[in-house]
Amino acid sequence: MIIDNKFIVSLFPNNFMELNEEEKEKLDEKAKKMLEENDWVQVYKEFDYYLRNNCNTEDSVINFIYLFVRYVGLDFDIPYPFDSYDLVGFIYSKVDLEKRWDDCGDLFDDFANEALKVDLMKDPYYQFWRDPKILEISRKYGKK
Repeated sequence: MIIDNKFIVSLFPNNFMELNEEEKEKLDEKAKKMLEENDWVQVYKEFDYYLRNNCNTEDSVINFIYLFVRYVGLDFDIPYPFDSYDLVGFIYSKVDLEKRWDDCGDLFDDFANEALKVDLMKDPYYQFWRDPKILEISRKYGKK
């Protein structure tokens, strides 16, 4: 299976929550097949490109993270040469979690903890939005 930007765009409809169950299942199967037939580094590269170039609103970033977790799960590694701190800092720069916590706070928290490989047994009070490295990166991407 060849994955390109057009294929990736098809996996991230803006109105996913409005789709019926059959349409959602088709997307899930399409994503599953893509993940089975392609190298994770290539898939991640396309996902990352899509996020950074197509997700220009809070809602589109939230939708991306929701679908990323739906397709990939919460048991993933950010592949080399990509940087998990840069990914989390980027998504944090795009969404005002103070205003949107009820919509996506727990999802972002789970996503960030997995991406950063946070050991909550060792650091049970870790909060990515207070991590100095995440704050520095998010400012680089325009968070005030």
